[in-house]
Amino acid sequence: MPGHKMHKWFAFVSSVVFTLLLLGMTVQEVEWHWTFVLAIPVILVFATLPDLDHPMGRARKRYYQVMFIIMILGAILGMVMDTSYVLVVFGLLGIIGLFLLRLKHRGLFHKYWFLLLLSLPLIAVHWYLAMIAFVSGASHIFLDRLTTGIKRTFKVGK
Repeated sequence: MPGHKMHKWFAFVSSVVFTLLLLGMTVQEVEWHWTFVLAIPVILVFATLPDLDHPMGRARKRYYQVMFIIMILGAILGMVMDTSYVLVVFGLLGIIGLFLLRLKHRGLFHKYWFLLLLSLPLIAVHWYLAMIAFVSGASHIFLDRLTTGIKRTFKVGK
């Protein structure tokens, strides 16, 4: 299976190709826009997002590290602000963490419809970011399915 670096590079190339096709179909003159800058972290996150369900995956480890940092910051903020907000954040993070523990690898996170559902909230920021998020995640799923199909066809690794 491709590693996280390959998924990130493939997602970046797919996003660039998608952007060039989109610009070629809609505009003649390219103007620098702030969404291009925000697209880079979106690409990096959504390129590895489908592996969030991998039991030993880097994405899951990063999620739990970020969750731990948010909990520490939430505990500090709880001293100065209303604790009900902090408890809601802790509850949501805990539910998401427990949900991730129950998922099997290449299950829900490797479905195109679920990826579309995860990228839709980015429309609130800009429609382009939502589309790039979906393209990045879809490139991950495509690459996984492509390499799995090649391994099965040629019986590699058996």
